[in-house]
Amino acid sequence: MAKGSKGTTNRPIGRERNITERTRLQQSGRIQAGLAGGKDRFVRGFTQKMLTYALGRSVGATDRELVDGIVQELERDDYRMQSLLQAVVAGEAFRMK
Repeated sequence: MAKGSKGTTNRPIGRERNITERTRLQQSGRIQAGLAGGKDRFVRGFTQKMLTYALGRSVGATDRELVDGIVQELERDDYRMQSLLQAVVAGEAFRMK
C-alpha cells in the first residue's frame, strides 16, 4: 500500500501504527516500573522457584533462612545467576536431598 493509504478500517495506516507503538511503549514502561519497584520480591520469588526445582519439593516456612541467605548473597554479587546456582547447590538442603 502506498503512503497515506487507508486500511480496512478507513483510517490512515500510519496513524494506527503510531498509536500501536505508543501503546506498546507505555505498556513496556509499566512493566519496567513494576519490575524495578518489586526487585526484592522478584529475586525472592525466583530464588524460591529455583530451590523448588533443585530440591524437588515445595519451599516452605522452614526454608526461610535458606532463602534469606541466598538473597543476601545475590545482593552482594550483583544478582548474578551464577551466584544463585552456586548458593543453591552449596546449600545443605540440596546436598542432603
